[in-house]
Amino acid sequence: MATKRTADNGGEYVEIRVPGNQQSVASTSNGRFFIRVSDETQPLRGDDLTRLMAERGSYNREKERATVEETFARLVDLASSLDAEQRRAVEKGLSENELALFDLLSKDDIAETERERLKQASRDLLAKLRELLATMEQWTRNAQTQAEIESFILDQLYVTLPRPPFSEEETHRAAARVYEFVYQRSATGSFFAAA
Repeated sequence: MATKRTADNGGEYVEIRVPGNQQSVASTSNGRFFIRVSDETQPLRGDDLTRLMAERGSYNREKERATVEETFARLVDLASSLDAEQRRAVEKGLSENELALFDLLSKDDIAETERERLKQASRDLLAKLRELLATMEQWTRNAQTQAEIESFILDQLYVTLPRPPFSEEETHRAAARVYEFVYQRSATGSFFAAA
C-alpha cells in the first residue's frame, strides 16, 4: 500500500508497504529473474520480464509525484497481470513453460476439443524437448544442433497439431515461434528452470 507522507523537514515522499504475502521479483547472479507469490517462486517469462523492466525503469527515472503515482499504479497492474498468468496456468493444468508453449501454438478459432489436444501437445513437446536437450550441451552455439532442434519441433508439431484447423503454413509458423522460445530460454539457462 502506498501512502503520501511528510518528512520532519517538510519534504513529501511516498511510503510503500508491501505485505509479506504479496509478490516480489528477484534476480540471480547469472541474470535469471523470478517472481515470488506467497510461498511459491516461478521464473519470469521473457514478455513479463520485458514489461517489468520497462515499468521499473520508468518508476526509477520519474521524479514528479503525479508520474510516480501513475507509474506505481502501472506496477500494481503489472503485478495483477502476473498473478493472472499464474492463475491461468493453474486453471489450464499446465506449468509455466507448458502454458508458454500452449500460447505459442493456440489459435482463436479452435474448438474446446482441439484446445485440449493443444494442451497435451504442449506437455508432450516440452517433455520431449527437455529429454533431447539434456544430451546437447550448449546446443545454441552449434548450427547443426540448432537445425536438428528446429526440425524436431516441426516434426513433433506435424504429428500433434490437429488438422484441421491447422494448415501446413500455420504449423511452420507455430514451429518457428516455439523454436525461438526454446532457443531464447535455453541460451539464458532458464528452459530447464521450471518443471
